[in-house]
Amino acid sequence: MSSVLLVFPETHYKNGQVPLGLGYCAGALEARGHDVAILDLVHTQRPLTELRRLLRRRQFDIVGLSVVTTHLTPASYVSRIVRQAAPKALIVWGGAHPTVMPAETAAKPEVDIAVAGEGEEVLPALADDPSRRDLPGLTFRQGDTLISTGPPLPIADLDSLPFPARHLVPMESYLRYWYSLDAVSPKMRGTGIMASRGCPYRCSFCQPTLSMLFGTRIRKRSPGNIVHELEQLRDTYSIEGFMFEDSTFVLDRKWVLAVCDALRPLNMLWCCNIRADLVDEELLAQMTAAGLRKVNIGIESGVQRILDEAYQKQITRQDVDRVVSLCRKLGIKVQGYFILGVPIETREDMHETIRYAVGLDIDDAVFDIATPFPQTHMYNKWSAHVTADFADFDCFQKCVFRNLHGVSPGWIERQKKLAYYRFYLHPRRWAYTSRMVMTPTGLGRTLMKARRV
Repeated sequence: MSSVLLVFPETHYKNGQVPLGLGYCAGALEARGHDVAILDLVHTQRPLTELRRLLRRRQFDIVGLSVVTTHLTPASYVSRIVRQAAPKALIVWGGAHPTVMPAETAAKPEVDIAVAGEGEEVLPALADDPSRRDLPGLTFRQGDTLISTGPPLPIADLDSLPFPARHLVPMESYLRYWYSLDAVSPKMRGTGIMASRGCPYRCSFCQPTLSMLFGTRIRKRSPGNIVHELEQLRDTYSIEGFMFEDSTFVLDRKWVLAVCDALRPLNMLWCCNIRADLVDEELLAQMTAAGLRKVNIGIESGVQRILDEAYQKQITRQDVDRVVSLCRKLGIKVQGYFILGVPIETREDMHETIRYAVGLDIDDAVFDIATPFPQTHMYNKWSAHVTADFADFDCFQKCVFRNLHGVSPGWIERQKKLAYYRFYLHPRRWAYTSRMVMTPTGLGRTLMKARRV
């Protein structure tokens, strides 16, 4: 039996989403009899002190980190602490960044193995025998040479996976900061689950990373398996609502309807991510009858040229307007995601996106700064215009593109902040904004989200 520490190296932006990737890996490790601990830095008081305390108190055979590009700096710092305090521990990086940049990751002196793709089968096999190097999806150093064992293998049956080991994380902290259904009630206790993996679309800001992580085939859990997890969450943590964290929940209409049939007896409220071109009134009505109260839509831009040329979204503003109207008719809350700052955007393009967002009859909005994460279509198309190292990327605060129309990064960053003020201070949202800041829970969540503005 091995002792394994899993670290989520987020240090800046607290939210209520349990790191499900680490949770699934921990559950798979425990099912094989291994001793597991999880440390989420942003949900831990004095996290580096706690890390050092853990390393003094327990001898870990493996320390695994889930790393996206924006975590590069804290992940490297954590790994160097581990290397110093526990020199015999095997340091393994997994997640999106090691998946798309395995050689660059494995070349770091503070990393022993980079794992591409899903980790629920690889990590337990490494814990069974830390000397193994024949598992698919590994990249590691051998002397001065980097060795790769080939592409990872997607997990065939998602129902075979143990549920995420939420008992290893501070769930009350996550529940306190969970905001996915704030538009319905800022007092709601809830959490996120994943019902499917994969996405067939080619959106430039996240593909082909998603396909490299989860494969090109969409895999789905059975309705009964999903309901079993939700029953456990309700009984253990008294949750009232949940969010399907799937990239796009509505890809398979027949499966969605089967899931809705299974959800109805639970009498729980939920939300999910949808595409504006994949739903109609009949489907939304069935989902609403099963507890749907909010949808999140990737709208990205109010300018069709930007949607087509920059984001490869394959949707139109008419699609968005239609779905927002249907949601309003059915009483479904709506959150829109928007992006500002790709190199081909003019000032007027960005003004139009903000005008469109503010004018839409939606409840919530998220404005991000266009960030070309490595190996995405966006990065490959405009890599010559990237002005920062990957370790400095921050899609909430920093523009790292050189604009083709001479728009300065500072102007784009200011417009992003202004977009939030214009959106939430619009008269149609005064009641919602006031309700959020007038309750202790809502105020806490609002201040947490404000750090990203």
